[in-house]
Amino acid sequence: MSPTDRLYVRFAYPVGIRGTAETPVAVCRGAEVKLPQLGPYAFSLLMKLSGNGILNYTEAEEKVLQYEEWTSLAAWYRTLAVLLEHRCLLIEAYSCKSSTAGAVLSSCSPNSRQLWHLPKKDARYRLSRFAYIRRHEDEGLFIESPLIRSRIVIGGDLPVRLFQLLGTPITLPQAMRSLADSAWEEVEAVMTLFLWAGIAAPTGQDGMLGEDRHFSLAAWEFHDLLLHTRSRQQQDGITRGGTFRFLNRWPPPPPVKPNFPPSVIPLHRPDMTRVFKEDASFAEVAERRFSGAKRDRNYRLMDADCLGEFLFRTARIRKHYDAGIFGNYTGRPYPNAGALYEFEIYVALRSCPGLADGLYAYDPGLHALRRYDGANVEPLFAEALLSRPEMEPQVLVAVTARFHRVSWKYQSIAYSLLLKNAGVLLAYFYLTASAMNIPSFALGSGPLSRIMELTGSDPLQEFPVGEFVVGSRPAMPNEPQGD
Repeated sequence: MSPTDRLYVRFAYPVGIRGTAETPVAVCRGAEVKLPQLGPYAFSLLMKLSGNGILNYTEAEEKVLQYEEWTSLAAWYRTLAVLLEHRCLLIEAYSCKSSTAGAVLSSCSPNSRQLWHLPKKDARYRLSRFAYIRRHEDEGLFIESPLIRSRIVIGGDLPVRLFQLLGTPITLPQAMRSLADSAWEEVEAVMTLFLWAGIAAPTGQDGMLGEDRHFSLAAWEFHDLLLHTRSRQQQDGITRGGTFRFLNRWPPPPPVKPNFPPSVIPLHRPDMTRVFKEDASFAEVAERRFSGAKRDRNYRLMDADCLGEFLFRTARIRKHYDAGIFGNYTGRPYPNAGALYEFEIYVALRSCPGLADGLYAYDPGLHALRRYDGANVEPLFAEALLSRPEMEPQVLVAVTARFHRVSWKYQSIAYSLLLKNAGVLLAYFYLTASAMNIPSFALGSGPLSRIMELTGSDPLQEFPVGEFVVGSRPAMPNEPQGD
């Protein structure tokens, strides 16, 4: 028996087939998909599928090979791969005990190295470290892989149990002994779908997968690849972009955090006309930008007026406007996706003349600081010193994001946009500090929850995305320099 005997092929949606065997075209969900040239018999199978037919995978394979040549069978494989890539096709593994499919391959990239390969009884297989199970928002469980951009719909417990067994290298007979209550051919069929979808792959004698042997894949961590693939446009059926999906469920989050501490400390407002005249050119500012403090540069003193000018030039609200049912928006110095301006800025001070040490929220509307009484900021500075021990920072700017401000409008790409926005804001910080002749540097990473604990914020609604230091004592001779 073949591992594909329990596999059946059908279209996922009503699909029309146009053209001839030489130039077949599939019409699925209003889009035309060009298919490879087929032999007459293989083309007739495609026409059968378009009439709501269902084919046994093994029988179709054998008949194409019987009536036509190997080249036609290869074209048949390529056709199935194209249809899978465009989510027009389903390959179902049916249970021997019922008429329902226990696992359904509903999408797969043609780049899958194991596509159309069959499992071997003497080979050891292991789960890809990119494979995962999740619940869909509306229906059932899926097994997916961002590496192959594949999806298997789970219709029974066998795929989940096999998924668990593949956490360590295992042969197909070993898996079958652990799944003795399932039919041999059913386990083979599900394992076949796992291979095709890149959910599992054969290992070497050392138990390693091919994806762990090559730097191009080993360099990727699971969460990085998942974020990358989920936030980029592709033909995977995932809705992306500004959909305003919560428009009729929840009101839009406000453009500024509503619960600042009550005390208001107005900040210095620079004369921007003077700044326009006296600032260096953009080219000079960019070329002079430096991460850290150069010992041969005479820096400007970081005090209350200097901090006020820095925040005024980078983060203040310049205008408000009402977008009706889509909420209120603001304009600020730096660009931001959708003009959502989801960031909040907190300032930890230590030895900043004109202001008491402690933690403050920046109010961009009033251009003022709001003090958090009793907050201990020394741990924040201690963490900053771990990154750059040669400096003694005066001001630590913590940037947090109110995620719902972005996800209320943008679907599937909210966190990706948020990180892009954070990069833009940090670049503005760097360039403004350079223009003002203030030593500065960004931290590569920071604590997950410390700033949220100090401010009493809900970490699911607001969380840190960046830390930036401005102001420091001059570097001493022989100290390491930044870049």
